Amino acid sequence: MKWLNILKYIMLVASVAVVLPIFFVLGDVQAEGSMASTMIVCAYIFFAIAIALVIILPLVNMIGNPKGAQRSMLGLALVVVVGVVSYLLASGAPVPNSGGGFFEDETVNKLSDVGIYMSYAALAIAILVAFYGEVRNALK
Repeated sequence: MKWLNILKYIMLVASVAVVLPIFFVLGDVQAEGSMASTMIVCAYIFFAIAIALVIILPLVNMIGNPKGAQRSMLGLALVVVVGVVSYLLASGAPVPNSGGGFFEDETVNKLSDVGIYMSYAALAIAILVAFYGEVRNALK
């Protein structure tokens, strides 16, 4: 567990080391959007690092703790099932916008629906797990 804390602090220092110079160097630039585009690129880089760590660290944990791997796979399977069900429920129908028109890109609409349905499912699962934990602790 100690190396996870070390990794956390390395990521924190890297974040500060990347973001602070951007503010000091590009803070005086008058070009429209230059700061925003640089920050978006930094966000993409940190997002890619986070995704890589999310994939790599569970694999390392599975090698060190094979019994824990079964629980991890169960959680991953649950996420995949919720994702597939959310995708099947998503309609992709055009959505009216505030300008009087419609968002008509079916792929974007479908993925938006999937995100919303998965959020609802995550909220429902979190409430059920919290309720189950409270009831279990009350009965002990």
